Amino acid sequence: MATSATAAGADRIPGRPGALPGSWSYAYGTRDATRMLVQNVNGDWKYPVASFTKVLEAEFCAAGQP
Repeated sequence: MATSATAAGADRIPGRPGALPGSWSYAYGTRDATRMLVQNVNGDWKYPVASFTKVLEAEFCAAGQP
């Protein structure tokens, strides 16, 4: 299921989340595929969505653009 995420200060970013027991993965990128971000974390310790959001914002917010 394709989704999109919104990072503070950025347009909606298309991508896909996924999870298996103990593992969370997210892959998001710009529509023109010039910027991509793939993250995977061990999800045994707690719900990791906040950490994904922080990394997504660091990569795609206007302040993080090259």
